[in-house]
Amino acid sequence: MLSRLRHILVVGLLLSLLPALAPAQKRSAGLPYGLSGGPALRKAAPLPFVSLPVDTVPHVPDGPLRRCYAGNVCQLGVDVLRDGQYQTTDSLEIWRIGFRSRGAASISLIFSTFDLDPHSGIYLYSPQGEVIHGRYGADNALGDKPVPTSPLPGDSLIVEYQVPKGARRGALVVGEAAHNFAPVRSVADFGSSNSCSPHSNTDPALAEIERAVCHLYICDRSSSWFCTGTLINSDSHRPFVYTAAHCYDGQSYEAESLAQRTVVTFNYEVPARDTLVQGSEECSLAGTTLRVKDQRLDCALIELGEMPPKDYRPYLAGWSREALPLGDYTSIQHPNGDVKRVSYTSQQPIVSTFASGYTTNAFWKINTWGTGTTEIGSSGSGLFNPDMLLIGALTGGYSYCNDPHNDYYSRLDIDWEWEADSSRQLAYWLDPTNERMRLEGYDPYAERHSCQRVTNLAPDERPVSLYCDNRREGYLCGHNRAQIAEYAEHFEFESEKTLYGVYLMVGSGAYDARCPIQVKVYADQGGLPGSLLAQADFAPEYWMLYRGNVNSYYKDIYDSKENYLRFGTPLQIGTACHIAYALDYSGLAARDSFHVLAVASPYSTALWLQEDQWQSFDDSPYTGSGVKLWIEPVISDKDLTPVAETQAAPHLTVWPNPSHGAPWRFSDGQAYRYRLYNLSGRQVLSGEGSCIEPPAQAGLYLLTYQGPAGNGIIKVMVSR
Repeated sequence: MLSRLRHILVVGLLLSLLPALAPAQKRSAGLPYGLSGGPALRKAAPLPFVSLPVDTVPHVPDGPLRRCYAGNVCQLGVDVLRDGQYQTTDSLEIWRIGFRSRGAASISLIFSTFDLDPHSGIYLYSPQGEVIHGRYGADNALGDKPVPTSPLPGDSLIVEYQVPKGARRGALVVGEAAHNFAPVRSVADFGSSNSCSPHSNTDPALAEIERAVCHLYICDRSSSWFCTGTLINSDSHRPFVYTAAHCYDGQSYEAESLAQRTVVTFNYEVPARDTLVQGSEECSLAGTTLRVKDQRLDCALIELGEMPPKDYRPYLAGWSREALPLGDYTSIQHPNGDVKRVSYTSQQPIVSTFASGYTTNAFWKINTWGTGTTEIGSSGSGLFNPDMLLIGALTGGYSYCNDPHNDYYSRLDIDWEWEADSSRQLAYWLDPTNERMRLEGYDPYAERHSCQRVTNLAPDERPVSLYCDNRREGYLCGHNRAQIAEYAEHFEFESEKTLYGVYLMVGSGAYDARCPIQVKVYADQGGLPGSLLAQADFAPEYWMLYRGNVNSYYKDIYDSKENYLRFGTPLQIGTACHIAYALDYSGLAARDSFHVLAVASPYSTALWLQEDQWQSFDDSPYTGSGVKLWIEPVISDKDLTPVAETQAAPHLTVWPNPSHGAPWRFSDGQAYRYRLYNLSGRQVLSGEGSCIEPPAQAGLYLLTYQGPAGNGIIKVMVSR
């Protein structure tokens, strides 16, 4: 039997490998008819439910891979229009049908047919409305490919299909469903790894190199598994990921197809100041291309479809083919698919052979870890020399917390040009001239102002859940009996900045469309929040970039987690701003009680709003000290948009402006050639005509035009 290969298998659907059902635009306002239909709905016949014909008993197959299944799949073929309950309103035709599987932690669906009219849409929601996914429309279709949904927690869900009267009904068929034993995401359950390996974020020396380490989620037809990879630098600075070949061994698909079905997640790590807070899961990309795979060397190189976005803060690790130096060697990994952990050894790796069927002396052996270990799920994780240069990737081994011995890594120096076909060599992709023995690491955005994540908290300050002086009154920085509706954190900078997104560390909270949370960004006005620059619903998303399109699905529970809210259009915030969150008390239920973690501090940077007046926590009657909120913006030095400084003709405008979803129309009714840019200078769309469909993402844009009235620029806004 082979040594245990370090990857862990998880059954599922095609979950998160293609863009799961969740568009880039925010959810439409309002509730599904099934949650807001009133008397007409109560008079309707009981809703039909389909019981999933699925094995509900988890099983672990034999074999050295130690596969750990998280769910079982069944075939359905449920036609929503044929099998669903039909109802009408004054303006809509509605079909609803339920699915249940007793004991499931979550249910996932795959639509085998997804043919919707552009004005139609669907919702997926729990029967009592605790969780709502949607409204989703025709733009979620993937051509003739199946459309997977993200898991909806609980053992039952309802599909609701709405078609405007007079519109084409289309077709909607649920082809498959999964009974999941956990609320499956593209990362594993938090805390599933062993504690003997320290969290990588607790070592300041790893702050740069750990940005190169990524979590891999790879899907076959009916199973999926976790591995680890490392962004690796090259002469071309392309987004290559170095990992293990056995991560791309599947039962149904060839390695090339498995690479296309890979979700890569960055920044999945705990915050250094509190390792009990789960790292963010939102920074993901979907779809890669296989460049190199050598089974006998257990070496693989994949390439992302594009460089990870600036606010993901990627780093391309350097590499070395030189003789091994003395010093400490480090491996950063995602054991058990969990947050990043690290292992250290002061022993120099030795040349070794992994197992039968692998090339002799083509591996580095770690005899003993001084700190930490590796686990299933660590496959493909990088081994770094004392200069923090990559020298190999984990194949497998025998180490455990109480016996941290004998792990084996591929050798980058052997992998380099082993294959006879030069295009299948690492050298071909990383150093085509084959002149280098080492290459230093590289920040792809360093020349254009890399992003930084900043905080007001001091290194020794640990945030907690703060309560009002009378604990029964509720949270000091969240829902409470005083019904304080808004809180803000004040940030000051030495130079003008651009804001890309915001991390909120939430102590408690769950998404509920009936009790929304809003995040707001204010300009600074004398130390207090001034004009509103932007606002968005606090519905943190798992973002994926697939074939150039941004897709996402929403978190349902975000307590004790980092939650990253990404702005589609970066904001120019100057040298100071206030980041706030606004609470709704109208539909508040116990499970919805929301608060942000904070610290009591004599140097207060937090404010609260009551009766339209902002006040410092120094003056709060509910606490005896100042407060700092655990909010961390992602910023860079001010970006300059590459659009010519011309002005619009005085008589030419577009309307409506701002747009709430309606097309913009030129005021003179004429057709123009146009381009739309976001504030970071990226072109969002272009075309020619008298009206323009606005992008899905809310924000401020620059519209350039050329036509009858001449050339110019108009500032336009999308408000959702």
